[in-house]
Amino acid sequence: MNVRFKMSRLIVPAGALAFALWVVAGGLGRGSDSSRPGAPGDARFIFDPGADSGVDSRLSAGGEILVRPTLNDREVGWFLLDPAAEGMRLAPSLAEELELSSSGTHRLVSTSKAEERRAWLCPVFRLGPCRAEGLEMTEMISAAEEEADEPIVGVVGTALFKAAVVEIDLGVGAVRLFEPSAYDDARTTWQEFRVLNSLPVVRCRFEGDREGEFGLDMRSPLGIVFFKPAVEGLGLVKNKVTRPGTISGANFGQASVRTGVMAWFEAAGFLREKMMAVFVMDDISLAAAKELTGLIGRDLLKDGLLVLDFGRSRLAVQAKTTLLREES
Repeated sequence: MNVRFKMSRLIVPAGALAFALWVVAGGLGRGSDSSRPGAPGDARFIFDPGADSGVDSRLSAGGEILVRPTLNDREVGWFLLDPAAEGMRLAPSLAEELELSSSGTHRLVSTSKAEERRAWLCPVFRLGPCRAEGLEMTEMISAAEEEADEPIVGVVGTALFKAAVVEIDLGVGAVRLFEPSAYDDARTTWQEFRVLNSLPVVRCRFEGDREGEFGLDMRSPLGIVFFKPAVEGLGLVKNKVTRPGTISGANFGQASVRTGVMAWFEAAGFLREKMMAVFVMDDISLAAAKELTGLIGRDLLKDGLLVLDFGRSRLAVQAKTTLLREES
């Protein structure tokens, strides 16, 4: 099953803050490949031991992280960095411009439909200290570009995340890549995660000494979203000052929400206090809304450093001074 997070608008009374909610839906740029399960292609990932771990990256106008790799030693533009996007994605126009060899088509299955996507082999893909040879890249459809707030030519997804330890500063858009076997994690407190519909899922603690599973979505501008089963089952809005609002989306219509402040919330050992949260009050037709407590996004993690180690199914969120390593 594929996962996509579609931006919906939260409408609140005049003078109140406006939020955006990303929700699980059918796959644009994200999603699983039913024709070839597992890691895409037979790419070889090589790390240059003498290279800087830093990556050419920046924040988009909407706060998403963009990186600029080279393909066949050519600068081609900006790619969206998304650990929930299966494999790698590439704009068809760029594949044609680079005259990449076709590797056939893949059948991608989303929650709403299945479709064939073209795929190509890129002889040399380089991002920071990491070089991939024979990397397979699947067609990126135009809607994925529109959702990134500005034009992009590709998506860096799980193919890279499974080959590297990735440090991400969501507040400023800085990214570093490390070879897993050489990564110094002596100061890193890891927490295991599982994957649900391509989305990393981690267990978090929050106000009232409660716990729950939350999907981590780097494309979400929000901090914390609670789905209805958790809101009702845990009594999250009982005796809490909240404001009413509405969310809407093409995949589920409209749903009522309330917004309020959580006294504290802890994700992978990273503690935030007095965080605004969105509480979904209606049932929505999303599988994750029934299985997960909620979602966490960029606003929760922007003051920490996110470290993803997909190869060992673990992640960490720690103070930036702990993990921003000095280059020798």
